Amino acid sequence: GRGIVADRHVVRREQRLWPHVAALASVLIALAVLHLAGAPESLIVLVTALLANLLVLSAVNRWSKASMHVAGFVAAATTVALHRGGWPLPWDPPQTPVDAGWIGAAADPRWWAVAAVCTALVGWARVRGGRHSLPQVLLGGTIGFLTSLAVFGVLA
Repeated sequence: GRGIVADRHVVRREQRLWPHVAALASVLIALAVLHLAGAPESLIVLVTALLANLLVLSAVNRWSKASMHVAGFVAAATTVALHRGGWPLPWDPPQTPVDAGWIGAAADPRWWAVAAVCTALVGWARVRGGRHSLPQVLLGGTIGFLTSLAVFGVLA
């Protein structure tokens, strides 16, 4: 056949362009639908974090095979943990609207523990499955975490 990719894992770097374009288009459409539907701010921030994550990964994966699975999971888990678990870093959080409910007295830091354990499991599965090395998993996790923090700092 005349497929765009050789396998479902898109191992060959030169074949990643169109899957990345399709993923970016899908996320942009999702964001448009969420805005039009009046989705909660927290959901808009989550999907925007995933979009930022995908943009960074698309650039990085031109020279490295950072784990997109780990990056996507960490981006989502970080955004949820910020929303439910509070601010984990030693500096003041970005200013957020009081009614946004992002960081409040009800913050439960156990969300960060859940995110960490689940991230470790996803990373382990990617290494165990032979799809990534540990450095590739760590790179993906770092990208996911940093993109979520950046989006949170701007939008929340």
